[in-house]
Amino acid sequence: MIYNEMKINKPELYFFYLVVFINLFPFISYKFFPTMDGAAHLYNSNLITELLRGNPRLNSFYEFNHIPVPNWSGHFLLALFNTFLPAWMAEKILLVFYAISFPLVFRNLIKIYSPENTLLSYLIFPFIYSALFYLGFYNFYLGIIFLLITTVYWINNMATLTLKKGILLFCLITITYFCHLFSYVLLISILSLLLLQDYVRSIINNGTTKNVKSKFNRQLTFLVATSFFTVLMFIKYLLIIHISGDNQKLGTAELFKWISDVKPLIALNREEESPYTIKYFYLLLILTAIALYVKIQNIKQTTFAGRNSVRALFYTFHKSDVWIIVFGVALILFFKVPNGANAGMMSDRLCLLFFIFYIVWIATQPLPKWLGVVSAVSLLYFNLGLLSYHIKTTRDLSNDAVEYNSVAEHIDENSVVLPINYSTHWLQGHFSNYMGIDKPLIILENYEATLDWFPVKWKNNETVDRMRNHNSCDIGIDSKKENIDYIVIWGREQDTTDNCVKKFKEGLQEHYDLVYESPRKVAHLYKLKKRSSIVSDGNYNANGLPNN
Repeated sequence: MIYNEMKINKPELYFFYLVVFINLFPFISYKFFPTMDGAAHLYNSNLITELLRGNPRLNSFYEFNHIPVPNWSGHFLLALFNTFLPAWMAEKILLVFYAISFPLVFRNLIKIYSPENTLLSYLIFPFIYSALFYLGFYNFYLGIIFLLITTVYWINNMATLTLKKGILLFCLITITYFCHLFSYVLLISILSLLLLQDYVRSIINNGTTKNVKSKFNRQLTFLVATSFFTVLMFIKYLLIIHISGDNQKLGTAELFKWISDVKPLIALNREEESPYTIKYFYLLLILTAIALYVKIQNIKQTTFAGRNSVRALFYTFHKSDVWIIVFGVALILFFKVPNGANAGMMSDRLCLLFFIFYIVWIATQPLPKWLGVVSAVSLLYFNLGLLSYHIKTTRDLSNDAVEYNSVAEHIDENSVVLPINYSTHWLQGHFSNYMGIDKPLIILENYEATLDWFPVKWKNNETVDRMRNHNSCDIGIDSKKENIDYIVIWGREQDTTDNCVKKFKEGLQEHYDLVYESPRKVAHLYKLKKRSSIVSDGNYNANGLPNN
């Protein structure tokens, strides 16, 4: 029997692996996989490496966050890989790990509840390249992966807990905490819910016996012990870290539109992607309707048979129906929590999590086998359609990232660089950070260092404050203080009569020389002129700084 099941399932398993491999193409086809925050993560990971090496120049501008904040995991992995690999390769390893582990761990979760429903695990593939992923929320996605891994581990081992398993559970929970705070809170909630479900089922099966209580107390003790350390860090984080947010709330009609469009899957262009995402939504509706019909029929059969006790009715529900509570809570929060709350984009995060937990429930329902085949074929069509568009778009953005990265070859190490961005592409807001992913540079556009929930922060000193907060109209040359070494203009300037822009251009021409122009003339690098051409007196050292 086991041999026959393996013989039947192996071709499908290999095909699943093939689809996983196909979904790696955007990552492996080009040098960079460009996301909005991806360059910033790579740059700050390089800063971590340089700070650990004791780079005195960078130490005068940056410092480590004194609080063990979440958002460390992705940066730590990138910094680790970057010690012996170029940054573009370090990022590839991280992204390939994500793209492989996400569908595989989802499939394992489905197999726990419904081993016969492996074809429905294909529902997850379109979510690999979601809107939040293109925004570069690497730590958030790592948090989701470890949330699912830890949940699978808890379900498989909660009945036979040992010290060794407790240590591994502690490690998984701690890793999830250091991936993302939101994922950690969800994980603790889900593990607690699964524990409560197991306790209720045990009571219905055996009554409130001494063994049932003893088992529950032991499992609860394990969960509390393995999460106690992270709970303390979580409390400390809430007490110390100030998260700026607002009450910006989207309208109910718009939020319903997000659901019907499956907005998390619209990553780059609504016109190109929505034809696939809307069809995906219809598929979910059909699967939901059939799953509810099957469930209602089971309840009716139980009632007609005269087995209308609480116990009999309870067993008409599938064990995976506990996920109704999970995606239900996510849906309620999606409509109630303002989009601007906490670190922002809460509606986007909750919408994504709702769909992930929702398809966990759908994929584990006792549905006909033929429906799984139809669903898998449909999903391959949706997945490949979206994927082909992403590959085409990634090519152009990757070329831009390579061009920006090449500017660093013409910049001296440990220089202060001011990027000016004229690009109209919404994903290129932090592309300037590509200059500092393999070379120690102080890039003044570093949004992570301004926030309290990332590993590296700006140092609080006069030089940093003056250079970072320079007047955008005035380059701010000061003959007695350190100045910006390089200015990079990215994108094509538009003709303007704005007096501020004119003043900036005048200062640029007066104090800086054009030293490099990228092949496509998208990037222009300007270097600070020698001190002797800026001021007529004073003694300066080889670096252009005033002598003491």
